Amino acid sequence: MMKIQLHKPYELPQSWEELPLERLPMVVEMAFLRKTGASAYHDLFRAVLGIPEKEYRKVMNRYFGRHVSAATREKNAEELHSLLLAVRWIWETDLTRRPFEYIEAEGQKWLLPEQGFKTMSWGELSDAFVHSKAYAEQLEAGETRLHLLIATLCRPARKTRGDLWNGDEREPYNEHFVKTRLAGVEKLPAATKAAIYLWFVGTMNEVFGAYELFGDGPAQEEDYPGQSFVRNTFTLAEKGIFGSVPQTRTANLHEVFLFLEENNKRERRKESAQEEANNYAAN
Repeated sequence: MMKIQLHKPYELPQSWEELPLERLPMVVEMAFLRKTGASAYHDLFRAVLGIPEKEYRKVMNRYFGRHVSAATREKNAEELHSLLLAVRWIWETDLTRRPFEYIEAEGQKWLLPEQGFKTMSWGELSDAFVHSKAYAEQLEAGETRLHLLIATLCRPARKTRGDLWNGDEREPYNEHFVKTRLAGVEKLPAATKAAIYLWFVGTMNEVFGAYELFGDGPAQEEDYPGQSFVRNTFTLAEKGIFGSVPQTRTANLHEVFLFLEENNKRERRKESAQEEANNYAAN
């Protein structure tokens, strides 16, 4: 936290992790859903600090009111500008901390995935990636894909755990239920939707970055969003690594990534050994 002094001492968060969770929806709304401009930056700044609007106006009047000399106002403006620059992390860093545990929709609590997608299935990530990519590129105009993404991620708590419980408190993922929940998602506040989207994308980047397999992320040149996921799903099923296609989709995404990464390393070692053998034979 950066300690600053206005009319009283404040702690200015320097990352998503330092930002109190109760302020996150407002910060997301001000940073990503409002038009840019001087007033928008002021609204964002007070949202990050958690200052009520009425109190913030009094603070600004203290530093920029008519009773303040022009020279002092200019000096105060420079100091305020430097403070506004101190919240650039909002746009420059990924949101990887779960913004809330659940959303309330259709009279129920729908849980978000665990931090770091620890218990998420391969099939769920595949579908969520496709929806997020299609929404970002507006392959389908409007927010339909955003709503499909949220309905994919957020689900009611499972009623029973059973002997095969994988640690996920949400009910098992079933893509056929997703469209039936769109009405509930559509009614969510815009800031809530935006927070979930930012968190998913930020965590997805974090997960991909943990594996050498992806380098800078999944394949950039695809005929359609998620093609690499589909290709890997059928390849794994064909080899019977995790079972059939439906069984592969229920496998833990981290287990799939680990297998793909180790298999990729194995193939590279084979290619390197073969290349060395060919060079030796040629000489």
